[in-house]
Amino acid sequence: MANSLETQLIVDGPTRSIFKIVGVLDTSNLATTTIILPDDLSEMSRDPLVYASTLRINRIIFDVEDGLAVRVWWAGGTDTNALICSLSGRGAFPNVEFGGFTNNSAGSNGGIAISTSGWASQANLAFTLTFDLIKSTQPPLLASLTAPSLEFNAAANSQYLPVVTF
Repeated sequence: MANSLETQLIVDGPTRSIFKIVGVLDTSNLATTTIILPDDLSEMSRDPLVYASTLRINRIIFDVEDGLAVRVWWAGGTDTNALICSLSGRGAFPNVEFGGFTNNSAGSNGGIAISTSGWASQANLAFTLTFDLIKSTQPPLLASLTAPSLEFNAAANSQYLPVVTF
């Protein structure tokens, strides 16, 4: 038999998504695998048409079999995954008290990935994760904003009135 990983989209609204992930390991640990991409979700608005470019994790509910650990990552390229947390046992990871986990990882593609550790030979280990996500778009980079410049136009007015240009 082979490892199995199932992803179920439960809610996909204009600002929120809920995913359920079920994994069964019977041959090896799960290598880092992207499970959720913002590109795969529905639009945030239709007029104008806006899609999510990143996700915020509001809450993770988890049930991880004893001996197994599931690592949750901001997905990126081969060397740009950034660890969010490591989950083992059972519980909920409520993040709403501080605004959730925001994706501030350089090189991230806006998605979420998982991997596991702790699988042992001849073992069948399973986990279930439920992600409560908030969709968002990337804010404009502050570096791309230009401050207004202030100049004095002596020729136009003898009182040196300022002219503001953007």
